Amino acid sequence: MFLEDDKSMAFVSDRSGYPNIYMKKLGLKESAEQLLYEGRSNESIDAYKDSIVYVSRENLNEFGKTVFNLNLITLNSKYIRRLTVNGSNQMPRFSMDGKNIMYIKKTPQEYAMGLILLDYNQSFLFPLKNVKIQAFDW
Repeated sequence: MFLEDDKSMAFVSDRSGYPNIYMKKLGLKESAEQLLYEGRSNESIDAYKDSIVYVSRENLNEFGKTVFNLNLITLNSKYIRRLTVNGSNQMPRFSMDGKNIMYIKKTPQEYAMGLILLDYNQSFLFPLKNVKIQAFDW
């Protein structure tokens, strides 16, 4: 994923023993730096301008299940905004204008396509019955 007007890139690597997000400026002498130090496994990323949405594997919740939440980080502030709270939320994708995020949500009760409207702080789930999605795009 390219960031900062294509001057750097973000990628997932397990060089620290578990999947995590790294950023590297595009230059021969530049080195990669770990971007996040939270969560046990940060994987499946997408980027828009200076924002990254990523999947974070979190500790067991109060119901005894591992949770995969979506988080949003802005490179200018390093502020992390949690976007989801339960279930297995996977494959986040920014819209072309960066104002929305589409993803897949799985819980024991549902399998759905999720849509987050970032400017309005709203999210919607569209149930997927008898359908399994392997990939999608806007």
